[in-house]
Amino acid sequence: MDRRWPPRARHLIPHKPIFPLENPGILSIPLGFIGAFVGTMMGRMDENAEAKFTELEVRANTGLGSEKASA
Repeated sequence: MDRRWPPRARHLIPHKPIFPLENPGILSIPLGFIGAFVGTMMGRMDENAEAKFTELEVRANTGLGSEKASA
């Protein structure tokens, strides 16, 4: 058994990277935010969303109306 010190890293993808970056978050984090924004803008608008949120906020903070909920 050949043991080397320090051990060589084994990578899941043995190919050279398309963009050789030291920190891949520089590219992936902004792309993730852009994707989330585009997905939000392309989604349907719920007309009752504001009323539902107000009801949810009251129930979360006070517990009022929780007796009618069933698990």
